[in-house]
Amino acid sequence: VTLTFSSNCGTRCTILVPTLTFTPENWNTFQTFRVEGASDSATAGNQDYNVTFVASSTDATYNTTVTEPVFT
Repeated sequence: VTLTFSSNCGTRCTILVPTLTFTPENWNTFQTFRVEGASDSATAGNQDYNVTFVASSTDATYNTTVTEPVFT
């Protein structure tokens, strides 16, 4: 299973780890997703952005049973 991450933050953040891949050998090994915020020199204060991911797999059953969350 591969998780591919994206965000609606534009240039205000960088997704440092854009994908995580889980295999039969590493499915229970901890993996870290990282996103880093950037200052845009505006005085608008802190802003919330959504991070989403798409899960894909060669297993057709898995592809139809997983609900993908949105993180803010």
